[in-house]
Amino acid sequence: SDAKFLTRLAERNGGEVSVKMGKLLFLKAGQGETASGKKIPQITITRSDGDRHHFAIADRGAYTGVTAKWLHTKDPKPQKQKVKLKRKKKEKHLRALEHPKAKPVRQKKAPKVPEA
Repeated sequence: SDAKFLTRLAERNGGEVSVKMGKLLFLKAGQGETASGKKIPQITITRSDGDRHHFAIADRGAYTGVTAKWLHTKDPKPQKQKVKLKRKKKEKHLRALEHPKAKPVRQKKAPKVPEA
C-alpha cells in the first residue's frame, strides 16, 4: 500500500512519516524540531501525565487466571477478556539409573548409641 511504501521510505532514511491535520509529514527522528523547523521546548513528564499501571509479584500457584481490560481504538468502549488456566501436574524427572516403576527405597535408621 501507499502508506507502507512511505513508511519504508522514511525508515530507510532514518525518519518517521505521519499524517497530521491533513498534511503528510516526513520527520527526522531525534532532531528536536517540529515539521516547520521550530525547536521543541523541553518538558518533564510525570506519572500523572501518562497511563496508569499496577504491578505486584505474587505466588504463581495462588492464581488460576488473568483478566485484561483495554479500550479498542476503532470502538472506544471498555473491553474485557478473562483467561482461565488449566495447570498440569509437574512431571517427576527421573535420575539416570532409576526405573520408572521402581518403588522408593526406605533408608534404615542408624541405631541410637547412648552418649558416654
